[in-house]
Amino acid sequence: MNINTLNAVQIEHKSNEVPFALYKNNLGNTPSYFARVISQGTCTVDDLVCDIISSGIAGDFSKEKLLEAAALFRSAKIARILTGCTVDDGITRCWLSLSGTFNTQNDSYSTERHSLSLTSTVSSKVKDILQKVTPVIRRGNSIVPVITEVF
Repeated sequence: MNINTLNAVQIEHKSNEVPFALYKNNLGNTPSYFARVISQGTCTVDDLVCDIISSGIAGDFSKEKLLEAAALFRSAKIARILTGCTVDDGITRCWLSLSGTFNTQNDSYSTERHSLSLTSTVSSKVKDILQKVTPVIRRGNSIVPVITEVF
């Protein structure tokens, strides 16, 4: 998605050109390649709000009001997750996971033996969008070291 697609009434990915690069897989006897999406960087909520403002679809909403709304949304989402809800925000489905072993049925949570984490997966809406996207091979430099030979 880019700034040119934000002015659509239904915000969807229109370009269908997700750039990726192929890297040689040097493990095994058969030549093969693996793909990595070429990173376009990381954007924050502030960046997204600036995109919305500059596209003109924000109407009477100021940057400050949109950031405030985003903060309220995050707070509400976290509050629901912490009560045990699975939250589907249209992009991801998030829920709490508990890991660690309990010694008895009456054992209690211990930070030394247990941990809480946030688990997420893509929403069904995003899965549908991804079915329509065709990645396009682009040439790019790997920013990750790649093993080219083993002696």
